[in-house]
Amino acid sequence: MTSNPSPLVQPMAPAGHPHSEAPRAHHTLARLVAEGKSHPECSVITGYGVEYVSMLERDPAFRELVAYYKEQVSAAYINVHERLAVLGATAMEICRAPHRR
Repeated sequence: MTSNPSPLVQPMAPAGHPHSEAPRAHHTLARLVAEGKSHPECSVITGYGVEYVSMLERDPAFRELVAYYKEQVSAAYINVHERLAVLGATAMEICRAPHRR
């Protein structure tokens, strides 16, 4: 199972994608916003002021970038929950199996 411990280490939009030219810090901020982080949280993580975060959220290009990452977050969320369901079913099978000594 692959995990990304921090949004700061996740890859940016693929080369050639319309959003690939945005600064790396904007990608980080867009991922944080897409994940539902508050403006103060985003500010602390990225170093941007809360006012700047608010200003960027009004920018149409930044809103597109956030929408792109929301799709990525949704796909990852579904994938994680599918894996958790399988893990839960496996755990139940193990618990129900007769114990061997």
